[in-house]
Amino acid sequence: MTTSNATLAGAIKTVLEQASLGLQVFRTLAPPKARMPFCVVTEDVSWVALPDGDTDASDEMTVQEQVQVDIYQQLRTAEGTRTEVIGLEDIVCFLLRNTRLPTWVNHVYGVQILARSAGPASVGEVNVRRTIVTLQIDRLFANRT
Repeated sequence: MTTSNATLAGAIKTVLEQASLGLQVFRTLAPPKARMPFCVVTEDVSWVALPDGDTDASDEMTVQEQVQVDIYQQLRTAEGTRTEVIGLEDIVCFLLRNTRLPTWVNHVYGVQILARSAGPASVGEVNVRRTIVTLQIDRLFANRT
């Protein structure tokens, strides 16, 4: 594990980029000239603490955090050749669902796919598909003050 695994986005980046899918993974925002396909990971969309006994004793608790992974793919080149990687979203979901995420800051107990939807990347954009995958990540939240 490396310091890039210090965040959930870093852990997701590690899992997806090590799978040799040709994906670049960015946290929060991709650079304007990012080569497709790529993913953008948004952490801390929401989270809720789970009751798990006397949290005052250990100063730790378990949380369920929602994370959004946006997958962007160009569908065709300017000449009309298909560039879309068929099944890429399925592979990404499979990889994320079947990992505990390699983080060295907080232990991850599990990852679930809550939702997945696809459509154009933006209004009027017909050549780029954006697939939104919402994850629920059960992890340790430790007060480090």
